[in-house]
Amino acid sequence: MPLFPSASKVAICPLRKWNCSEVPLRELWVLQALALPLVLCGSLLCGSLMPADLFAQNATILINEFMAVNESCCTDDFGEADDWVELYNYGEKSVDAGGMYVTDDLDRPTTWRIPSTDPRQTRIEAGGYLVLWFDGQPEQGSLHVDVKLDGEGEELGLFAADGATSVDSLRFGAQRIDVSHGRWPDGGGDWFFFPEPTPGTSNGTANGAGGLLASVSAPEFSTPGGFYDGPVALTLKVEADDVRIYYTQNGDMPLPLDSLLFRQAIPIDATRVIRARAYRDGHLPSSTVTHTFFLGPQRPALPTVSLVTAPANLWDETEGIYSVGPAVGPDDEWPYYAANFWRVRSKPGHLEYFEMDGDRGFAADVELAISGRRNGRASLKKSFSLDVRGPQGEGEIAYRLFESVGYKDFSKLTLRAGEDWSQLREGLFSEVQQEMDSEVDMQASRLVVLLLNSQYWGVYQLMERKGGEFYRHRHGVESVDVLKWDGNLVEGDGAHYDSMLSFLNERDISQEEHYAQVQTLMDVDSFVDFWILALYSGRPDNIGNMRYWRPATNAGRWRWQLFDVDLWSSEYHRTLDELLVEKRAVGFHLLGRLAANADFRRTFLNRLADHLNAALAGENVESILRRQAGDLDAAMAADLERWGQWYGKGYWPLNRWYLWYTGENPGRRFVMEDWTEERDRLIVFAHRRPDVLRQHAVEAFDLPGTVAVKVSADGKGGRVRVNSLEPDLPWVGTYFRGVAVEIEAMPDPGYAFAGWSDADLPPSARVELSLTADYAVTARFRPPGASAFRLVFNEINYNAGDDFDSGDWVELYNSGDEPIDMSGWHFRDEGHDFELAEGVAIAAGGFVVLCEDEERMRAHFPDGPGCIGNWDFGLSGGGEKIGLYDADGLEVDAVEYGVGAPWPPEADGAGRTLVLKGAELDNTAAESWQASEGRGTPGVKNRFGVISTPVVEPEEMALPLRLQLSQNYPNPFNSATAVEFALPAAGDVQLTVYNPEGQVLRRLVDGWMGSGTHLRRWNGLDEAGLRVGSGVYLYRLRTDAGELVGKMLLLR
Repeated sequence: MPLFPSASKVAICPLRKWNCSEVPLRELWVLQALALPLVLCGSLLCGSLMPADLFAQNATILINEFMAVNESCCTDDFGEADDWVELYNYGEKSVDAGGMYVTDDLDRPTTWRIPSTDPRQTRIEAGGYLVLWFDGQPEQGSLHVDVKLDGEGEELGLFAADGATSVDSLRFGAQRIDVSHGRWPDGGGDWFFFPEPTPGTSNGTANGAGGLLASVSAPEFSTPGGFYDGPVALTLKVEADDVRIYYTQNGDMPLPLDSLLFRQAIPIDATRVIRARAYRDGHLPSSTVTHTFFLGPQRPALPTVSLVTAPANLWDETEGIYSVGPAVGPDDEWPYYAANFWRVRSKPGHLEYFEMDGDRGFAADVELAISGRRNGRASLKKSFSLDVRGPQGEGEIAYRLFESVGYKDFSKLTLRAGEDWSQLREGLFSEVQQEMDSEVDMQASRLVVLLLNSQYWGVYQLMERKGGEFYRHRHGVESVDVLKWDGNLVEGDGAHYDSMLSFLNERDISQEEHYAQVQTLMDVDSFVDFWILALYSGRPDNIGNMRYWRPATNAGRWRWQLFDVDLWSSEYHRTLDELLVEKRAVGFHLLGRLAANADFRRTFLNRLADHLNAALAGENVESILRRQAGDLDAAMAADLERWGQWYGKGYWPLNRWYLWYTGENPGRRFVMEDWTEERDRLIVFAHRRPDVLRQHAVEAFDLPGTVAVKVSADGKGGRVRVNSLEPDLPWVGTYFRGVAVEIEAMPDPGYAFAGWSDADLPPSARVELSLTADYAVTARFRPPGASAFRLVFNEINYNAGDDFDSGDWVELYNSGDEPIDMSGWHFRDEGHDFELAEGVAIAAGGFVVLCEDEERMRAHFPDGPGCIGNWDFGLSGGGEKIGLYDADGLEVDAVEYGVGAPWPPEADGAGRTLVLKGAELDNTAAESWQASEGRGTPGVKNRFGVISTPVVEPEEMALPLRLQLSQNYPNPFNSATAVEFALPAAGDVQLTVYNPEGQVLRRLVDGWMGSGTHLRRWNGLDEAGLRVGSGVYLYRLRTDAGELVGKMLLLR
């Protein structure tokens, strides 16, 4: 057939240059003779042609039709709905497309070569068609292309076998779901949209009509949806006169044959959903606009969600996802597994979210489905899963929906009816888990009121979905292994977990080296916190509500995820007894295996005690319950009016939450008095459960009982940490007798720790208590200027360079007018102690050097004054607190130095030391220190080198203008190196070290960081704590502002 059967003129332009000009068709031969590449433009978009090749073998093939967003229209031979491109041979002879190239980037014409190995598949007969599946799965056959089309729009090209000659090309814009784009008639110059795609056959409709032009604009509402006290007169409009607007008021999609044609203002005198769509002959219809109007003087007590879908999607006997359906017989029993609501399928709908002030937070098209297990599906009040949809398929909500998380992009949500009719437990656990600063993963949620097609549907939990998006948001990982219940695989691979179980079964976990290996396989804190929360609730279905997951990497450790926490049992339930025996092979008995190790027992029992003393304490839980119940009180009356008759038969002894699907003997209707009673019963539970759990732990671990620990401070000047807690003082907590508890005095800035009230305790600020009776202790703090000695740390060498390793040392300076006798004094770091011998003194204005190795110091500083040693320890290369204490155990001076900015990085393995700028300065502040000149000056006056980090006041510090990643220093390095980077804005940051194969070796940063300049140190160890070998390694900085990569060289 002719290329342009009815055109007298065509538009031409150079290939990939779009300044087209119109020329008469009869003059086209001139351009052909010149062999110039052309682009032939139809009414909607441009296609390319090589005129010089019109008579070549491949010149009679055109791109005739394509689909870039295929969800359900047509499937390949594997049953997959993939993107596709149709080629058409408009010539009079067959043509083999094998050996030709297709691409989605015209600057890369050889992106994919159509295989030439099977001409039977790639030959196109005259007037015939060939469909190529752009699915990124070439392993499925020669017609499957290793490219996917972009529904937002891109380029598409067909090139000859030489890889350079363009046969046809086009640029297309945003596409519609299940709507193809093609030429009409076949091979013609005009492009249209086809709601009924025809891959492999002639374009057009069954009656021979052509396709449609681009969609018309969506109708505009004169009044937006929202909350109104009285009636609303709504008008709809579009700009063009020949456009018709159809609308519905029941949730149906507006279609010309089944909807109302807008002619005059729509009176709205009750809560109602209006859906409108514009139609124009020869064009695709517009997108559907949906607004919900709430009428009445009352405003919601909770945020409101309006979920809209065609009623048939819910209630149709055959297709309705909410209905029982025809497969359920009269003899079938609850939960009716043959019912429609157990079939996995979704329906299109629309979601609107309104804050309590009536503002519409967001709106989105969604795919909705019934979700959950038995009670989420088989009850009358069902749960919904929501997948956000966009014009080109998967969509995303950009809205700060949950205050407890920092991200605001969601593509998958759940509307959960819940198994707790009171709606109190899920919110309580969510807040308690946050106060625990727990390592357990738990979905963010909030209570909302749901309207389903404008009908009140009750109080629901709107929550983020379990799954890949959750792990990406919380932990920045894309690939995960996920298990649930007794080891059922959800995603990825369970081999790593099976290997860990085998290790636990085969090894003696009481041995420290085996327990240390376990800690590289699982996040023990996450595991412990999960079971503490499970123990607290006494949930009889613990294993049914358990997921555990890990990043699918070599160093990925298993973490635990808690969900569906609305089923509790009696406050006396002995869940712990079940966990310490091999009742279930996977997951459950891990606690029993790990409890054989003394360190684990201490960790578990102390975390249990900490949480019961704080987040899970009766007073705290009651406070949360009363506040949340106050927020929920006004909303529950309507919920009970709607569903109270079904909150009937009690299934568990203390929870009357169970919903019977049928109306047989539903029990009496629940009213607000029942809800108040349930709240009060939970408050009683909150006060009783901690002591019950403590007693269960005493019996299960064969402990001698519990003790009360009281900590306080002598006046102001500091706090006291007890294990993981930093409580307001004075404070009393309950701990397990004989289980060591760690306490630490934490002075406020300018203050110094001055000892404990218990003279039997060591003078260290951090001590362990192994108690057999109730105990009280007071921390003492010395205010600024109260020290009797003017003695300070003046120089610190904590990580000497490899080429001048003098060992670690510190210099003390006496700025006073009198000599000081230091006999019996102590120098300490975090965990070690060095006592000064009798007769050690420091002169007025003099120096004393304390060192790790006297011989190495003499070798490197032969002319120096010498030093006092030898320590049996070294200073930490990662920063730590060091202190000097007099013979009475009182702190004389202490410094907690660091290795990253604002501390000078040159002192970290680069041959410099930390030197104090002046004895009168606050030596606890990083800005009072700088790097030394040369190798340091032990025993003499400090000499200052170049200040690498300028000392300025915080308000004067300018934020970086752009993302920066500096070269690591030193480089090459042997033992450790430092990486400095600058962030122009706060956000999630990942700084990761990779081997040359791209495998993760060490995560230096993985979380939220503030703006400014930061420094992180790498000591050459991988995630498992093993030394890596010599070689070139990569380090990558990833932030919302971009990504930067550097190289480093490690020489062992």
